[in-house]
Amino acid sequence: MIARVGRLVRAESIKLFAQPFLYVCLTLIAAGTVAGALIFSAMQSRKPTAWGTLHAVQLFGAGWQVGALLSTLVLVIFSSMLFAGEFDRGTIKVLLTRPITRTELFLAKVVTVIGVAGVLLGFTLFVSLTWALGNGALGPVWDDTVYYTHLDASVIESHAVRAVGVGLLSFLAAGFLGLFVSTWTESSGFAVAFALILFLFGYFLTGLLGGESSQEKLFFHYIPYAADKLKELAGGGSTRWSPRIVEDAVHIKVPLVYIALFVPAAYGLFRSKNIHA
Repeated sequence: MIARVGRLVRAESIKLFAQPFLYVCLTLIAAGTVAGALIFSAMQSRKPTAWGTLHAVQLFGAGWQVGALLSTLVLVIFSSMLFAGEFDRGTIKVLLTRPITRTELFLAKVVTVIGVAGVLLGFTLFVSLTWALGNGALGPVWDDTVYYTHLDASVIESHAVRAVGVGLLSFLAAGFLGLFVSTWTESSGFAVAFALILFLFGYFLTGLLGGESSQEKLFFHYIPYAADKLKELAGGGSTRWSPRIVEDAVHIKVPLVYIALFVPAAYGLFRSKNIHA
């Protein structure tokens, strides 16, 4: 079973990296990441370091926030086409005439979503970190008038690591949202449209909800929250992480609940499809 799933994942990877659309998307993600950092730089009148430049972690947070949103949209698009595209092209019938089960095919799609999420997230982090290190200053945040250190460099860097961790599973949950939608319809165009509408609706609804405790119930909340918090902390702000994130790990529990809903529901819908070769 593992060998068959592995072959299916390799086939999915070949199809993915053969698509010019992937490289167009990576270019747009890189451009958006840099643009986010540049816009943030232009809007800051106060420099949080004594070296006349923004802290690199602030630039990283600003770039990552925009890049992560773009990466999430791309992930939703690709994942929403995984099954719908097979139905569109008629290749689902060919696949199921091979010595593989529907469960093995579904597992291969799940692994593919995880792999695509890893590629997109890793690329976004690489671009945002490279730009930040090349255009910002590392070290503590301190006041050059009274020489008071607001935050040590090690503390700021630990906040950056936490911010990425806070957004990690919510990024993956978005991919499984797309996979779930992909089993609804046999049209990849409709699947992409539905998935994007659902994601954007949830994303903007989260921002409209009053109160952090309400927002934390939706997985869309965590990436923008982590990026905003990181920019504040790296600028010498005194705000703190939500106690529910630090103590209750809601950034792990909430996305896992959504994943636990999306994946079995997608599997059930795929199993219920009446497919004849």
